[in-house]
Amino acid sequence: MNLKHLSNYAFSLILTQPEMISSMLGDAWNEIFRDTCDELKRFFLENMIIADHYEACRKLLQKYCSYSEHPSALAVTRSGSKSVQADACGEEFSLFDDVGAEESLRDFVILFLLRASRSCTPMAHAEQLSKGREFLTFIWLLQTHFGIIPGAQDIVAGVRRRD
Repeated sequence: MNLKHLSNYAFSLILTQPEMISSMLGDAWNEIFRDTCDELKRFFLENMIIADHYEACRKLLQKYCSYSEHPSALAVTRSGSKSVQADACGEEFSLFDDVGAEESLRDFVILFLLRASRSCTPMAHAEQLSKGREFLTFIWLLQTHFGIIPGAQDIVAGVRRRD
C-alpha cells in the first residue's frame, strides 16, 4: 500500500467515520476541521491562478512559514479560528525540500492510523466490519495481539468471559 492509498484512507476516515478518530482529536475536532477547510478555501480562491500541486504547496508554505518568524501575525490572522493549517505548514516546511519527505509523510500517516485505531472502542471496530472499513480494525487487532495497546488484553479477556 503506497502513500497515496494510506493518506486517502486516513482522509476518508476523517470525513466519513469521524467517530473512529474523534477521541484522538478531542472534542473540538469538527470545528477544527471546518475552520481549516474554510481557511484553505479562502486561500485557493485568492490564488486561483496556481497551475499545479507543487506550486500550490510552495505558496501555502510561503504564506504560513512567515508566521514562524513573526508569531504575532499568526495570532492576528487566526482571530479565534481553530484552523491547524499554519501548524501543519510549519511541520511540513522542514520536509518539503528534503529527499526523504515522502518517507517522513508516510511515517506520519502510519502513526496517525496507529493512534486512530487505538483511540476507538472495540464496539466501534466491530461496527466497521459490516461497512467495508476493515483496515483500521485490522491495525487495531494486530496491535492488540502483540500487546501494543495498554489494557487491550483485559478487554479481550472480558469478551471471552461473556461468551
